[in-house]
Amino acid sequence: MQLIHKAIWIVSTVTVLSVAASITGQSFLVLPELKRIEAIADQKDIERTQLGIELVQRQLVLWVGDIAPWDDMMNYYTNPDPEYIKSNFTNLTLVEKRANLLIFVDNNGQVLWASQVNLDTGKSVSPDPELLELLVARADKLLADSPGEISAKALYAHAKSPLALAVHRVLNSDETGASPGITIVARFIDSMVFEEMATMLNLDFSATTITSDDTGPPSIISSLRRNDHQEIHWVMGDSQGFPMLNVVSRLSPRGFDDHPFSTPLILSTTAVIVFWTIVFYLLRQFLISPIMRVAVNLVAVRESGDYSLRMTDDQREDEIGLLSNECNALLQHVQEQAEALTSLSQTDGLTQMANRRHFDQVFDDAWALLIRSGESFGLMICDIDFFKLYNDTYGHPTGDATLQKVGQAIASCVRRDSDLAARVGGEEFAMLLPVSDLEGCKWVAKRILEAVQALKIPHEHSPSGIVSLSIGVAVTVPPRNSSSQYLYGAADRALYSAKENGRARFEVADLSGT
Repeated sequence: MQLIHKAIWIVSTVTVLSVAASITGQSFLVLPELKRIEAIADQKDIERTQLGIELVQRQLVLWVGDIAPWDDMMNYYTNPDPEYIKSNFTNLTLVEKRANLLIFVDNNGQVLWASQVNLDTGKSVSPDPELLELLVARADKLLADSPGEISAKALYAHAKSPLALAVHRVLNSDETGASPGITIVARFIDSMVFEEMATMLNLDFSATTITSDDTGPPSIISSLRRNDHQEIHWVMGDSQGFPMLNVVSRLSPRGFDDHPFSTPLILSTTAVIVFWTIVFYLLRQFLISPIMRVAVNLVAVRESGDYSLRMTDDQREDEIGLLSNECNALLQHVQEQAEALTSLSQTDGLTQMANRRHFDQVFDDAWALLIRSGESFGLMICDIDFFKLYNDTYGHPTGDATLQKVGQAIASCVRRDSDLAARVGGEEFAMLLPVSDLEGCKWVAKRILEAVQALKIPHEHSPSGIVSLSIGVAVTVPPRNSSSQYLYGAADRALYSAKENGRARFEVADLSGT
């Protein structure tokens, strides 16, 4: 049975079940969305309440920003003149600017002048010394916490009534000069503020000052939801994160029905669950699982790099079987290409020995393994003596043939699968001898020298008259936290010693002092 027929059968089943479930879909989709939209609208009402408090602060900031940077104010701070106060800061001024308190403070923290007004009656009120001291301290801290700023604002919780505060440094009219002090304006967040907010922003809410310590932290607006009375009870915090007001926002009645699920809705819910169970079973059984098996097999091939792995559904007589067979054919082709590329990337083209890249990889892997096992590691570096003169005398084609013969002779001395002979440079060869002691390495070095001498390749510039090798031998137990270059460098130094001591010989590196 082809996948298209299975797909038609699945879609037909889904269609029939969808028609049966569609009459109740409205209840499952629309109601949650309406509640989400309602919650967003409710949160905007709460944000508008917060905006009302923000507008009170902005009004204070604008006023203090007008009066503090003023040449006449600078003169007053240096030479207090009662006439300046009478002319500019009457009770009516505070009422018009909607501020309960106006305070002038010099840089020593001394209050030069303060006025408090009842905004309801417009009459003066004797300022509370403790409140003045508190406001001065908090204003100083606000500016200290904002270095470089000339003004600041904040909300503060207070047992009697929360306060909105704005402070500005006294400066010249162009906002220059050394400030002799600060100007503070404040307003109580009281019922008058709430009435103004309700009128201005068309809000229905009530608020009370928090006077006890058992109130929770300020509310997270996004988590608030209305109760059955169409109200949201929440806590507004001040600028320091302390609870300031208990607020009750009264919201418009819901515009949609919110009754509990009826019996038909419960039955339809059950039907939807059964419907999707069937859909997922059918999709899993006939479509998803077979495709996933192909995908899992391909992932296994990719992660392991083993292109000999094959798809397991290649005997099926549908599109999955066809897909599996094509994947297997592709894997076979890739496997053959990968093996060929691996061989090319690891083999020296001239001598057919391991190349430098393969040598370095095996060297590093074996080094790391023997660091853990604590066993010895042997390395030999071989170099054909006077090979440049050989090439100059006999020509490069003959030199290439000699490299091939010498490489074959060196490779013939490999006796273990763990050993590796490689061409690592022009006329330079190397042999890795993992888990070999010094005597074993010396024995192999002698065999290599003998094997090359046995070739009896003529070389008129060699003292012996034939091609010969110099070999550097190094053996050590790999130290921890070391790299393979530690041993390679030692063998290379031993090779130079062999060259200096007459060539056609091997020298053993002294690793006792390293």
